[in-house]
Amino acid sequence: MFEDYQEFHKPCTLRPRPFDANVLGEPILAYFLIIRLIAQQRPLSPGRKKGGRHMLSHEQVWQGIDRLALRNQMSPSGLAKRAGLDPTTFNKSKRITKEGKLRWPSTESVAKVLDATRTPMRDFVRLIDGETDFDQPVVRSPRLRFTRLGALGEAASTDAAGFPSGNGWEEIDVPLIDEPNCYVIELDRDVGPPTYRSGDLLVVSPASGIRRGDRVVARLSEGDLVLGTMLRRTTSRITIARFDGADQEQGIEVADLVWMVRIVWVSQ
Repeated sequence: MFEDYQEFHKPCTLRPRPFDANVLGEPILAYFLIIRLIAQQRPLSPGRKKGGRHMLSHEQVWQGIDRLALRNQMSPSGLAKRAGLDPTTFNKSKRITKEGKLRWPSTESVAKVLDATRTPMRDFVRLIDGETDFDQPVVRSPRLRFTRLGALGEAASTDAAGFPSGNGWEEIDVPLIDEPNCYVIELDRDVGPPTYRSGDLLVVSPASGIRRGDRVVARLSEGDLVLGTMLRRTTSRITIARFDGADQEQGIEVADLVWMVRIVWVSQ
């Protein structure tokens, strides 16, 4: 009998399953924004029901995305591209499935566009709520030169100091970057997942001084590109901790270095 008691009262060894927001019928983003909107206790605006709480709709969330793009003088596809997403992520054709089911923007995609446009969550909530007038206008910056990582290894793409050269460059808008000497590198392959993945944008400055601990892109004489954190620098040798390895260090002879530029901003 005592043995039966022990068997019955064995401690539970089952572990709870990790929470997965994707199992919800609608992304958790919608519920989060509802809480934000209710907490604000703002005056009734068009679309709000008197005597009841604000019901956040599928249409309102997507209108918030569209208004965010318009506020930054871009199309929804341009907004997605700036954030490193597939350009079709916010297309109207993707907002409803073929079966007629409503498709909501993912929390990851919203987080990326807010980061890429430097938009606080409170402003995004206001855009969803129908507001388009803000006390603080969007800061416009010079358009920056733009290329992909794979093209940067070509000798004709840059000069000896790492500045853009040739005609193979495009231009892109990047908020809050007011240094015209900067340019943008789009990663066309993973160089250090999960932090540096294909589609991420790196803003680099060839005119900035580089110190220990700075993130850099270095081009070697044979065309190889090294991305990582500069650890040490002497008159004859540079040591970089590469992004694509677990603290993997690479020593580079100064004679083999063509140029090295500092990474000043990353859009992920």
